[in-house]
Parts: sequence; structure tokens; C-alpha cells
Amino acid sequence: MNFIKFLGILAITFLINTSAHSKKPFKTDIIFESEYGGIYSIKLPMFSGKGRWQPSFDIINNLSQKNCSAHAKDSFLLLLKSKSAFTVRTNGKVKVNVIKASQGLVPDHSFHGSIAHDYFRFFCGNNIEEVLINFATSKKFFSEDIYNLSQIGTVSTDYLQYKNGYEVSKISNETKKKITLKLKEVSQDQDYDLKTNKQGIITGNIAKANFGDVINKAKNLCKELGFTLGSEKYPECIMEVMEINDAYNVTKNQENILIARAKKKENIDLKFNYETSSGQKINRESRWTKFWQGAAWILYEHGDEIFKVILDLKYDTNLSGYNTKNEVAKSRSGLRCTGQRVGDMIYENCRGGGVFIKCTTTIIGQMAKRRCRQIS
Repeated sequence: MNFIKFLGILAITFLINTSAHSKKPFKTDIIFESEYGGIYSIKLPMFSGKGRWQPSFDIINNLSQKNCSAHAKDSFLLLLKSKSAFTVRTNGKVKVNVIKASQGLVPDHSFHGSIAHDYFRFFCGNNIEEVLINFATSKKFFSEDIYNLSQIGTVSTDYLQYKNGYEVSKISNETKKKITLKLKEVSQDQDYDLKTNKQGIITGNIAKANFGDVINKAKNLCKELGFTLGSEKYPECIMEVMEINDAYNVTKNQENILIARAKKKENIDLKFNYETSSGQKINRESRWTKFWQGAAWILYEHGDEIFKVILDLKYDTNLSGYNTKNEVAKSRSGLRCTGQRVGDMIYENCRGGGVFIKCTTTIIGQMAKRRCRQIS
């Protein structure tokens, strides 16, 4: 009898220990954190790990809230209605079925970081509009080296928000309308190269030189909004739409296109210089964003003319139309440029979208110099 009682106590003890163990969370870790959000990992179990997913999910939610609170922001996790082995219920509780994917709310997560871990991406923001815009441009904030191929896709306004670890709610149509234009401003391809250190932390951001896509999308959007080519407001609209892009890096990449072209075709070393109206060098500070937008736009729209100006100075031709003592005007997409030759220089003045930039181009031997000055 005592032996049977002993076996009963042993069985109960085993069940209690097993139950307690099953609810022990998986190993979690902070992969990356910044003011824009964080990436957190949950180590995958060898078997189902029933009862252990919820406390693990609660831990990474708490980590995100702690990070976002440090920046005076709320924590957001985007959810998408779809099928997955890992889903979140409307009450914030998780549902895991490793055998068969089920319909539900799939969180923003990825298997990219490691085959033994799930990576979850949270965003910090003051409101859902800010979060959705940052999500659409997420490659600026989260390196592909540490997070890639999200299970909820890349660009959508059909997400639900999971705010501060407890509130699941739909994103209203009114909110979607507010951000639609902003989201349209962003190239869905997001052509960025991200410089990262060995820990995967972003240390720099270089936009690739496909500015044509950005410009064309801006033009189409402005037309959809009712602005007509040639109107005073049309170039201003384009400048506003381009604001979300890194105009400084776009300018530099448009420069590189011309530099490579001049070197390859004419063996000419082309240099660029930008100054304020008082002669000070213009840097990449945010107060010069509009200037860099104008500079990038000029290089894109009038890149051929700029190259022809170099040829005109070298061979005394008039391919650009500016190698003349008379001022010549050219307009393209609301950007109006005039040019003429004075001495050994060709002067160009370009206006549009509230920007007025004057440029001079000279060539000495195999060296061409282009200096642009901000007027307004």
C-alpha cells in the first residue's frame, strides 16, 4: 500500500514538474534596437514546445516596449491576415501549430537570421501612420544582413496593429488615406545599399542611382493629384513628393553617372562643388535637403546637356546649345534652365520647385570642374 502511495506521489510530482517545465520560455535575445524599433529572436524548439511560446512572445513584447519607451514612443507589431504555423489571436495570445499552418493574424517575423531562431521585428512610433511609413522604408532602419524576407511581405496598407503588447486593432480607412500619398512616394524596391558593421548595425546608407524611377513616380503622382505640366505648382509638387528620399546621396550617385560617362568616353576627370550664396561649402545637413533635391533633379533632367557642355568646352562645339553669347532657355518637367558662354566658362541657371541654382562649368586639359551655387 505504501509502495502504491509512493508511486502515486511520484507520478503527481512528475506531472507537476513536466507542466512547469513546459511553460518555461524559450531562449530569447535582442538582435538589434534603435529609436525606430527592434529585432528580437526566439530560439526554436526541437519539438512543439507546447506552453512555452506564449511566455517567450510576452518577453520580446516587453523588450520592445522597454526600448520604445526609452524613446518616448509606443511599441508596434504589424499583423497580416494569412496562414502560418505561428499566429496571434485578437486578444494578443499566440497560437502555434508546427504540423499544419492555420488561418490567423501572422506577425512580422522572419526565418532569415538563423534556421534555429525566429526573428520578430517591432517598430517604435508615436502613431500608426509613422510606423507604416517607416515600415515601407524599413531598409533604412534594419539591415538585410540581420532581417530579411518578412512573412507579411513588404508594402501594404492591409495590416493590423498590435500596440504595446495587448491591443490588436484594424488600421482605419481614414488612416490609410492619410498615408497613401506618403507610401506612394516611396519606391517599393527601396534601392538602398546599407553599410553595416560586424554586429549588423547600420552605419551608413547609400541610395543607388536609379533616380529615374523616383522622378517618374513623383511625376505620375503629381498628375494624379491634378497638377498639370507647365503649371507653377507642378515642380513644387515633385519636390514635395521627393522629400522622403535621401537627396544628398541621390545627387552624389547622379554625379557618379556623369563622372563615369566623362571618364569612359572622353577620359575627362569631372569634379563637382556646391556652395551657398555666400560661398560656403554645402554639406549634407537636413537644412540643405531642398537644395540637394534640386541638385539631383537638375543632374537627372539635364544630365545630357551637362555632358554636352563639357564636350562644347573641350571641342568648341555647340551640342548643348549653351555655347553661345546669347542666353538660351530650356524647360523640362517644370524645371527651367538657361545657359550661355562667358569667356572660358558656360553658365547655367536652373529654377523650379522653389529652388534656384546657378552653375558654372570649366575645363582645363583633361579636368572639368562644375561649381553650383544656391541662390534661393
